[in-house]
Amino acid sequence: MSLPLIALALSLLPATTTSTLTVDGCSLGEIYAFSHAECRITLHNADEHPLAVQLSTQAATVAPTSITVPAKGSAEVLVSIDVGDNAGRIDRGVRVHPERGADATAWVRGFALSALDTPHPQVDFGTVELAAKPVEKTVELVSHDAAEFRIVRVLDHPEGIDVSIDPNGHTLHVRPREDIPLGILDGDIKLSIDTPHQHEAWVHVSGDVHGDITIENNPYWFGSLEAGTRRTVLIPLKSRAGRDFRVGAVRLEMVKGSVDVVPCEPAASSCKAIRLVFDDAQRAGLTRAKLDVELPDLHRHINVRIWGILQNSATPAAERGMMPMPQDADISAPWTEGIVDSVNAPVYAVPTDDPLDAAHGPPPPTEAPPGDGPLLKWGAADEAGAYGYQVFRADAESGPFVLQNAQVIRVHAKEYAGVPYFWRDAQTTKGRTYWYYVGVVYKDGHKQALSTPRSKVAQ
Repeated sequence: MSLPLIALALSLLPATTTSTLTVDGCSLGEIYAFSHAECRITLHNADEHPLAVQLSTQAATVAPTSITVPAKGSAEVLVSIDVGDNAGRIDRGVRVHPERGADATAWVRGFALSALDTPHPQVDFGTVELAAKPVEKTVELVSHDAAEFRIVRVLDHPEGIDVSIDPNGHTLHVRPREDIPLGILDGDIKLSIDTPHQHEAWVHVSGDVHGDITIENNPYWFGSLEAGTRRTVLIPLKSRAGRDFRVGAVRLEMVKGSVDVVPCEPAASSCKAIRLVFDDAQRAGLTRAKLDVELPDLHRHINVRIWGILQNSATPAAERGMMPMPQDADISAPWTEGIVDSVNAPVYAVPTDDPLDAAHGPPPPTEAPPGDGPLLKWGAADEAGAYGYQVFRADAESGPFVLQNAQVIRVHAKEYAGVPYFWRDAQTTKGRTYWYYVGVVYKDGHKQALSTPRSKVAQ
């Protein structure tokens, strides 16, 4: 059964004020992963003269990028995003640059749902030794958005691995091949799936492939580089067998800079160094980069990840040597952005208030909704981190269970904590027994069953 997706208005930030301009953000509502969503931000000009405005954004598209807001008037700008493999809270900042007055930021917000019970399935091979027999991993995808969920086909996968779909239709078999590149394995298996609202899903694959040529501590932490100097990093590659080797082409991704091959310090035939020089235009902050290094003698290449902090001239000299190495969580996400978080030159500082926290709101119903269908009533002792609830139904205790409410039942405002939740099933046949359970959706998009299956007889 195809369920309509109902948009849910989220609370927005108060208007951001400049001397002549205020901006209102907009809500994308509830949207599914791998969908396209859009809404309109509004610019208000309090000045008695027209105001020319330029707009810029990251991870979104604005149209138009320049606009003139009439005197004592307003104008709208369309903001579009491709949700991609996101789940949970969405924040996209649109920077507004008026010709007069200070800049402002309009926030575009929403909540991304995933058809998968585990929004971001993963396969981690850990350390892979080429000399050993390849280890096969399996990962099962589970979705209750469709009664007969299955993986349709494999769309794409990282280089050097084999992927096959189990005959059961929802399990993947993943195995490294002998020709897999050395170094960091970090990519996505892209799949076509058959749920009503989401037709694609990704499984993240990670690992560290070891052969004769290796780099110590991959990803390589280069520390902190000051502004005003030639920001240079040397990344040593070594032969574990002590052999001489050649380095071919080196490709740099995600940052602005140049690379070449130089001797190690101290020099050794079994060691070659990749020298990276960051361009002056490379923005300051916690920075990540990818290197793809050709090894012609081995007829393969090695994937190297580097990260560190680029200072800017605004950082006090006394603080430049105090920047700590970030935690493991800072590199846990796939390496798709050159800047993780600008430490000392922020572009968009995401507001600390959480629009998914219903601090205030209308009182929830205290009585069951009318009707004769099976009624579910529940409560939760701890709703920390919860976004809302979903109801699943089956014809038997063993399932299959299928999602029943297209719109998530939002958690109550904090002032109504303890008030029970109600949901009545209007799509039943009198006299039949149905099985239900309630699941919770958290703000990061992951899901968990709140109750065990319970039976109800339709009256």
